[in-house]
This record gives sequence, structure tokens and C-alpha cells, in this order.
Amino acid sequence: DCPSGPRDVLDGGALGALCPLGDADALAAAAAAVLDRPDPDRVARAREKSLGYTIPACVGRYSRLARDLLEEPSRV
Repeated sequence: DCPSGPRDVLDGGALGALCPLGDADALAAAAAAVLDRPDPDRVARAREKSLGYTIPACVGRYSRLARDLLEEPSRV
């Protein structure tokens, strides 16, 4: 885990392991656990969540933000 990103993407650890930053052993153990005991439901939920991070999805959010800011500059 780190200050931004993984915790949000992985829904606080519900969709994947959050390992301490720089702890290669913890990361290896988490990866091994997933490979040893895959959880199809967790994989499906993670795959669904990942769709929100595709380039088209991100571009859409930034475009909406830019449009909203142009329409209402006081929000800046």
C-alpha cells in the first residue's frame, strides 16, 4: 500500500492484498496466496472495478470535469 492509489483501487483490500510499501516478502506471500487459492468471485469483482480505470473511462471523467469547470468556473 502507499499514500494514494492501491487502497482505493482495491476497495480497501477487498479486491486484492494491500502490502506494506517496499515489503517484497509480503507482496510475494500475497501473490502466492492468490495463486494457491483463487477466488472467482473476488476476481470477477476486481475485473468489474478495473473497467473504471480504462483509458476511455478516465478520459470521460476528465472531460466531464473540464466541461463542468468551464460551465461553472466558480467551482475552481
